[in-house]
Amino acid sequence: KASGLDVMVYIHGGYYSNGFIGSDGYGDLLVAKDVIVVMLQYRLGLLGFLSTGDKKIPGNFGLRDQNLALQWVKSNIEHFGGDPSKITLFGQSAGAVSVHMHILSPYSKDLFSRAILQSGNAIQPFATRNDHSNVALRVGNDLQCTGVTKESTAGDVDLFPCLQSANATELVTLYNDYQTLEVVPLLFVPRVDGDFLPAAPEVLLRQGNFNRVDIISGITRDEGALVTKRLY
Repeated sequence: KASGLDVMVYIHGGYYSNGFIGSDGYGDLLVAKDVIVVMLQYRLGLLGFLSTGDKKIPGNFGLRDQNLALQWVKSNIEHFGGDPSKITLFGQSAGAVSVHMHILSPYSKDLFSRAILQSGNAIQPFATRNDHSNVALRVGNDLQCTGVTKESTAGDVDLFPCLQSANATELVTLYNDYQTLEVVPLLFVPRVDGDFLPAAPEVLLRQGNFNRVDIISGITRDEGALVTKRLY
């Protein structure tokens, strides 16, 4: 039985809205090598990144899912032949943005020692947004939450009880409707919450306030096909 193998943990992309670890092409090449491959599943879209812009619904649930999985890998991978001191975190597109977020988050300190960013980083325009409360109000209006109208502002209503009472099917159906109407800017993305992400990514980078890990960053060959395919 092999032991002390390098570990590669993959975070899939998909606009923070779709994708799963069973997609074709994930991990096939790596599993043929002497490495342990781990692929993370996390909450997406409205369920993973909805926020009211405050502590009631702080957001970043998808990132915290990833963080919890990284903690588990760090604590248990040696039982699968992996070396917990040789964990490389890598991802593509929104997955690469997630990797960068973990480099910036104090919650992910010491959970990995290397990172690979493929076509994504935390300072891209789509990586975060500043109007999460407005997005939440839109959701509340579409769910016909009491007291919410198109003219409502964040301080007018408490969305939490209504959103909490909505079932998952309603929320996913609503999100799928959004997906057919708009792609960029993304509605549900990570939030600078002052906790998991203490400050804006560009501020943290400028301050040198991030986890020290080895990094490879680049762009996948056919990344632009995601956009150009819509033209034909």
